[in-house]
Parts: sequence; structure tokens; C-alpha cells
Amino acid sequence: MSREDPVRWRRCVRHFLWNAFFHPFNIILNVLSVISYITSDSPNGCIMLVLVLVSVCLRFYQEYGSSKATMELSELVRCPVKVQRCAGRVIQTELVVQIDQRDVVPGDIIIFEPEDLFPGDVRLLSSKHLVVSQASLTGESWTTEKIADIREDQSTPLLDLRNICFMGTNVVSGSEFGLVIFTGSKTYMSTMFSNIGKKKPPNDFEDGVCRISYVLVAVMLVVVTIIVIVDYTTSSALTESILFGVSVASALTPQMLPLIVNTSLAKGAIFMARDRCIVKSLSAIQDMGSM
Repeated sequence: MSREDPVRWRRCVRHFLWNAFFHPFNIILNVLSVISYITSDSPNGCIMLVLVLVSVCLRFYQEYGSSKATMELSELVRCPVKVQRCAGRVIQTELVVQIDQRDVVPGDIIIFEPEDLFPGDVRLLSSKHLVVSQASLTGESWTTEKIADIREDQSTPLLDLRNICFMGTNVVSGSEFGLVIFTGSKTYMSTMFSNIGKKKPPNDFEDGVCRISYVLVAVMLVVVTIIVIVDYTTSSALTESILFGVSVASALTPQMLPLIVNTSLAKGAIFMARDRCIVKSLSAIQDMGSM
């Protein structure tokens, strides 16, 4: 994603803000702060809102900065591809030019050499001892020989086609000419990723935080309800009973936990950045620490 696309960039910013805010403990603190303001306990509600704001800003700043640095690095990376083009209006001559792989379109005839990446799905036109690695698609370490002059059966699995090379794979040895048939979202790799799904499942750390928050909410509701009922039956003052229940709920809530967790993860991301490693998601710090 390029910074020159403002719509996608704003969507990305909203995504980071939503992930930073939508934390179980942040939601609990927000609910308690609203109840505190309703019951005229403004100082306590203001403190909880400040803690939520600091925690959200810290997480958003770290993930936003990491994503921006990653995109800036990707803009610096250029993968030139040799393309056969025709030049001239009256007498057309075939020229071989180098273009960036992002400028390749269906219908281009591309020349590949060892260590080149395929910028799209390619139909081989000619090949010479071509060996391709499909580990990015299959996960298998061994290589596959590709042959242009071969007729495949209709029952042949897609990844076993020997006259087709797929986006994301690379040339191990040999050379070839190929016709680009699909690029971008129409390639096999893109359709495979879209079928898998874009939403990343939560890791053990995020599951643990959610379980703790759910247990805390359940205990809080039970304890606070009992305390409010008992206090109201003894004092007959509903406002004071609710205020006392909110105070108990605030005491049961680890108000500093989101801030402490995000600060610790951000500190780990800063240490990784000093070693020239960009951490796009703060929860990845915990996964690396558990290995």
C-alpha cells in the first residue's frame, strides 16, 4: 500500500486506532468512567479516561510508526523484470527493456533468469533447463522442473502444471520466455490468500487477556450487584449505594494493566528496532519471547 493512496491510508489509520482502542480492559475502564460521571464521581472517571487515552496512544503510535516504516522500505525495494516490447510505428522492432515488477501487465512477454521472481502467473513460451521453487505456495523444499512444450491433462492439479509458473515462486536455474496471463488479485496466490481469510486469529497472549477480562467482568458484576443490594437495604440511599458499588468495581479493575502491558511491549519493540528489526504488531513481541 502506497502513501499516495489517501483512501487506503486513512482506512489503515482507522484500523490501527480501532485495534488500539478495542481492548477488553479499555472497554471496562470506559464503562466505569461513564458510570463515575453519572454518579458525580468526576475525578475517578477522569483518571480512568486518561489511563485509557495514554494506553491507546502508545499502542497506536508504535504500530502506526512500524507500519509506516515497513511501507517506506517496500517503496525502496525495486525488482526489475526484463520485458520484451515492440517499438516503432512503421517498422516495429523488438526491444528488451527492464521495468519494475509492479508495472507488469497481462500480455507482457517476460525473460526470466536464475533468482528472478515471477511477478504474476506466467504461461511458458520457451524454456531451457528451467527449474522453479514453489516453496512459497506448497511449503515443500524440493524444486520443480518446468517445460514449455508440453500438453497437460485437464485432470492435472493446478500446482502440478509444468507449463505454468505462479506468482511468488522463483527461478532456481535455467532461463525462459513467458507470457503473463494474470497479475495482482487475479493470480493464484492472491485467490489462495483471499480464501484463507484476511483476519488473523488471536494468539495465546490475546486469548489470555480476553479470558482474564471476562472473568473479571463476571466477578465484578456479581460482587458489585451484591454490594449495591446489601448497602441499599441497610441505608435506603440508592445514589450512595451505586457510588459505593462503582468504587468497589474500580478497585477490582486493574486500571494500570493496559498501560503496563502496552508499555512493556512497546519497550520490546524499541529494543528490536535498535537491532534493525521492525515489529508491526506489539503482540508479536510476546510470541517471540515465548519461543
